[in-house]
Amino acid sequence: MSEKLQQAITLIKAGDKQNGQRLLAEILRADPKNENAWLWMSSVVATDEQCRHCLNQVLALNPNNQLAHTGLAKLQQKQAGSSRPPQTAPLPPASPPSQPPPASPASPARPASANVPEPSGQPAPLRRLEPAPEPKSRIKYLGDPPDTTAPVQEKKPAQPPKKPSLKTWVIALLLVVGGMCGLGWEAMKLQDEMALQSQGLITEAQVTDFNTKRSRRGGATHYLAYNFEVNGVVISASDKYVASVENWEQAVADQSLQVKYLPGDPQNNRPYFPGKEAEQLGDRMLNVGCFSCVFLLGLLLTVGLLMGLRQKSPPAGQKGTT
Repeated sequence: MSEKLQQAITLIKAGDKQNGQRLLAEILRADPKNENAWLWMSSVVATDEQCRHCLNQVLALNPNNQLAHTGLAKLQQKQAGSSRPPQTAPLPPASPPSQPPPASPASPARPASANVPEPSGQPAPLRRLEPAPEPKSRIKYLGDPPDTTAPVQEKKPAQPPKKPSLKTWVIALLLVVGGMCGLGWEAMKLQDEMALQSQGLITEAQVTDFNTKRSRRGGATHYLAYNFEVNGVVISASDKYVASVENWEQAVADQSLQVKYLPGDPQNNRPYFPGKEAEQLGDRMLNVGCFSCVFLLGLLLTVGLLMGLRQKSPPAGQKGTT
């Protein structure tokens, strides 16, 4: 006898038939020819038909099993007893009639039918017995037909997408216009810077004025005003931005600085500091890249809004239909 079968028998004897039946089912699933497992399974199943099936399996494996024969005989007696009509006890023999004692004059005799209730004359209504509903199995096997009694959940209609707000359109327009204007301005400044670095001439200029503009955050921006002479013509320039504070302080202290200008257009000039041209060119290129990103972002946002409006609008043939 296996350890699992012994454990199942111990559980059944202790009253835990549910876990014992579970272990027996695992044993029979692994070894359908286990005679003892079928015999103990017949003692824990719920119905007589299941018990009969288990005992028949025992006899199929061992026709000489006396316990299985005894169990089947008891099942047959139980079935025969339930189908036989109930027996009534025999009535005692009728006794000879005896003469009633004479009635006394003080108590008159009451009729025998005085205590018997009279029949009403209408038979009691018969109740129709409805068949009990069959219990539904909780286990659903593969291949079973779908359950049509379950409530069908209706699909909710898809809600139409919301229209973009006016704020979104304004943001897209500002990004496009601002990015395009900044890109154009910085591209022009970059072109001038490249022309100055490739074709510009250097000359001395006299500082005429200088100032410092401070921001609310505590920062400061430095500017210079200066004059220089080209071919006998005095060129004046004001509010020229100086990136380096050291160079600005040196120009203010010396009251002079070097200026780079285009020979054909002296008005296109800027302060010249040796070693700073690469940094100035890099700043211009960085500004061009930033404004290009702003312009592209606004352009993509505008195209997305226009495509959304095109998808929401119905086709031309469906505008008049409902």
